[in-house]
Amino acid sequence: MRTLLIQGIGFIAAGLLIGSFQCKKSRKMFTMQMCSSLTYIIHYALLDALSGCGNITASMIRGFVYSQGKHKWAQWKAWPFLLTGLNVLVAVLTWRNLMSIFPFLGTVGTTIAGWGGNGKRVRIANLFVCCPSWLIYNFYSHSVPGVLCESFTLCSIAISVIRYGWKALDGDGEN
Repeated sequence: MRTLLIQGIGFIAAGLLIGSFQCKKSRKMFTMQMCSSLTYIIHYALLDALSGCGNITASMIRGFVYSQGKHKWAQWKAWPFLLTGLNVLVAVLTWRNLMSIFPFLGTVGTTIAGWGGNGKRVRIANLFVCCPSWLIYNFYSHSVPGVLCESFTLCSIAISVIRYGWKALDGDGEN
């Protein structure tokens, strides 16, 4: 029963993340990703996957900052450096073994790509850095929804590119 509950929480988080890539407007995408992060924190904590839990916590903070991009305080140029520093701190504090590097790489990739609200850059980072890193970590951590989420996220990104085209994803569109 406990395993079903843990995996069920992960499936909720995965659904939010996968759905986020169908938002054409980057701010909505970041907001949905922040909600997914909160749910994944619970999932990884229950799996005793501390590196995943810590890096997702940093992701949630990043998601909040990036979703507020129209506010002056959120446009502060040092945010990517501060958030990357937070990821380094989390990686050091939650380090267990070599597998701990993968959530760090995935989270830092999204942090750097996400600055400025460019949905195209976020999608490219997820295709080539973030999803592969998290996929490896999720296999290691026995997170069934995490493995499926990364697979579906890759498909969802491809669908968004087909729906909107790369050019339409450069900025912050209407939807």
